Amino acid sequence: MLKYLVRLRLLPYIPILYSSHSLPGTDLSAIQSPWYAYPTIYRFYGHAKHISRVPPNVIFEIDDYETDWSYSSGFDFIHSRELMGFIGDHDRFMAQAYENLNPGGWLEMQTTDPTLFSVDGGMERAKILPSYIANLHRASAMFGKSMTEVDTWPSRMLPIGTWPKDPKLKEIGKFQQVQITQAVGAYTPALYTRVLKWTREEVNDLCAKVRAELQDRSLHLYLKVHIVIGRKP
Repeated sequence: MLKYLVRLRLLPYIPILYSSHSLPGTDLSAIQSPWYAYPTIYRFYGHAKHISRVPPNVIFEIDDYETDWSYSSGFDFIHSRELMGFIGDHDRFMAQAYENLNPGGWLEMQTTDPTLFSVDGGMERAKILPSYIANLHRASAMFGKSMTEVDTWPSRMLPIGTWPKDPKLKEIGKFQQVQITQAVGAYTPALYTRVLKWTREEVNDLCAKVRAELQDRSLHLYLKVHIVIGRKP
C-alpha cells in the first residue's frame, strides 16, 4: 500500500506505475477534484497516456497528519510534498511516519524553501520580494509552524523562469515560475491577514506586486528544493 500525505495530483504518474497498489491520500478538507489530467507532466516521465478521471486505485481521505495516526496497517511508501510551514512538530511527524512504515518501507519528503535567491544580485535589486519573504517567515514562526525548518535538509537549486542556459534547467524554470506565481495566492492571505493583521485589500495589492516581480527576467531568481529519503530497516 502506498501512502500520500498531501494531494496526490502532485505525483500524477504514480497510479500508472503502481496500478495494482492502493494509494490513499489525505488532506484537511475534501478539495480534490474528480478530474486528474496533467498531460504536460507525463512528458517528463515518458508517459503519453492521458488520465481524465482519478484512477480507481486512488482514494482521498480527510485527515490531519499532525494528530495521532490510527491506520489499521502499515505502509510501504509515505510521501509528503510542500509541507513547510504546515508542520508544528517535525520530530513527532517523522516519528509517526517511521512507526507506520512496514519493514523496508520508504519515507520521502520534498519541499521548496520559500526563501528566494539569485545568481547575480537580483534579490538586492528586487523592491518587493525581500520584505515579502521576511514577513512570510516572521508570520509562520508566530503561527508556530516555521517555514525555515527545512534549512538543515539537503538542497538543490530550482530556477524560477527561463534564464538558465542549460536546456533542462530552463525547462524546469519555466514550470517552476508558473508554480510559484500561483503559490503566492495560497501561502500569503492566511498568514498576512490572521497573523500580521493586514487587510484583504493590502494583501491583494501585495500579491499582485510579488507576482509581477517574479516575472522579471532580469532578476535570475531561484529557490532551494529539499528532498529527504529514508528507509526503515
